[in-house]
Amino acid sequence: MRPQSYPGAVTDEPRRLIEPHAPVYPGGRPRTTDPRVVVEAVCPILRTGCPWRDLPKDFPPKSTV
Repeated sequence: MRPQSYPGAVTDEPRRLIEPHAPVYPGGRPRTTDPRVVVEAVCPILRTGCPWRDLPKDFPPKSTV
């Protein structure tokens, strides 16, 4: 599920810089959540300092993010 766009959403350029640093676990379970959506979810938390429980409902669960 792709969340709606939020103010301060990460554009493609910063995502390209972040992507090489995303952990890869060869032989592990296949990903069920798009890593781009996880980055989109973390950014409002970092920008505003709001609690994880206040993450908008259209993002993955806070335990995934």
